[in-house]
Amino acid sequence: MLTREFKIFLCICWIAFCLYKLVYEIIKDYKASKLTLKSTYPKLFQEVLYFARPMFHELNIKYYPKFEVSYYKHKTRLGCYTSGKRLIKIYVNAHTAENETTRILEMVDSMLHELKHYFDDLTNPDYKNYSKYLKTTGYENCPLEIAARAFAKTNLDACIKHLKEKGILE
Repeated sequence: MLTREFKIFLCICWIAFCLYKLVYEIIKDYKASKLTLKSTYPKLFQEVLYFARPMFHELNIKYYPKFEVSYYKHKTRLGCYTSGKRLIKIYVNAHTAENETTRILEMVDSMLHELKHYFDDLTNPDYKNYSKYLKTTGYENCPLEIAARAFAKTNLDACIKHLKEKGILE
């Protein structure tokens, strides 16, 4: 039978171990939340497209969209998709977050958002009604914009992980 002192010792060890793991996870989380871009913007956005490769296959889309990095500081847009040209344009200087990590997250989010529009353009017959939705519901309530925001949010963490594995982000 275990003595009372030994039980207390085990309890203290268990609490110490739990505290150690908690502090370790907090530090790991803090370090992981800082992002640094280790490539050019075009390489960053190209790798986001490569991240989406399984989605292209799943949707039977054979070609990547064209994309353009614009250094123009657009006043109202972070990015856009032009269906006639099948072109995604990201305005990197329109992303004006207070720190590099947030700015990188916003740019990757924008690329994923515009990529969803590309997918919808090629696979969703309702995409032809995009302008009509904008006029009747406005940008925020447009079903295609809601879907694009949800797509970007759902895939952001996995994409950031992919970009880290490829050495694009640190």
